[in-house]
Amino acid sequence: AGGGGGHAAGPAGGSALQRVAADDTAAEGFNVFRKLLAGVDRPEELNFCFRGFARLLNNVHQSQNTYLPGSVTQIGSEQELLVLLWKFMEECPAFTPYVLRHCDVNELLAPLCYFLFEGRRDPSRLGMIHVCTFILLKLSGERSFGVALNKPYNSSLPLSMPRFQGNHADLLIIALHKLVVNGLEKLSALYNCFLTIVCNISPYCKSLSAVSAVKLVNLFELFTAPRFLYAAETNHVYVSLLLEIFNNIVQYQYEGNADLVYAIVRRKEAFENLAKLTLPAAIEAARDHTRLRRARSSGSAGSPGGGAEGSEGPTKLMGTREVLAEGEAG
Repeated sequence: AGGGGGHAAGPAGGSALQRVAADDTAAEGFNVFRKLLAGVDRPEELNFCFRGFARLLNNVHQSQNTYLPGSVTQIGSEQELLVLLWKFMEECPAFTPYVLRHCDVNELLAPLCYFLFEGRRDPSRLGMIHVCTFILLKLSGERSFGVALNKPYNSSLPLSMPRFQGNHADLLIIALHKLVVNGLEKLSALYNCFLTIVCNISPYCKSLSAVSAVKLVNLFELFTAPRFLYAAETNHVYVSLLLEIFNNIVQYQYEGNADLVYAIVRRKEAFENLAKLTLPAAIEAARDHTRLRRARSSGSAGSPGGGAEGSEGPTKLMGTREVLAEGEAG
């Protein structure tokens, strides 16, 4: 497999705390915890920390996935654990390299995907979703993480997730797809991060399942719809990232991704429409769609969304979610 280094970690690139010298105890912002954390470098200590994070984070979904309800006690500190994990990755230089080289990082991926999927409609978990996203964004910049995702996924999470037979990369793609099409409006600020994560791992995805392949193509149809593409001046970035994802997989992992190639060929009209898209045609398509929605809602008095042609946010997405429904059925 080829592929260069991943995209920059964006908002996850640096700590929010002030950087001070490790020995400058008199400096404003000095924190003894950060100094001690930076000194953790012995393999047995790093393994102890990783095993603790993996055991406690997986406890949340394992406690809800038993035959006897209440047989596994659930901890209630997953958000604090995620913040602590993030600080370990930021402040302990030896932690992330050790985890990627000597541990099964998929033991962290499964609970992270669970938290993302489960909290996508809960405003109180918005901060937790941000932390999970930044952790995945930082990990996705490492080649070892992308390679590790090829491990087959044989477990099951207590989620309303489509059944699939594949690897952990499929699990990650399906979870991120759900956040885009069925998440809170405020999650739109993280769309760039979601797609960057997938883009970073794409050169190492040896074999995506049919379900995740369809999800990726559905996202492409969603983001290339003229009514969404011209809704904001930065929306074209999503299309660029998706094209890079497809290019990376076809260029480096073509042999094992027949399902993705088939999904692309099956939806070739979306790529052809993008190639010949012009602004006048996009404006006319948006007007036609608005007229169609008004006609459909004319029978319901006070129906919302009838005149949403100039609105921002999820209204633009709602115009193209019918396409994604086909992917769910397929």
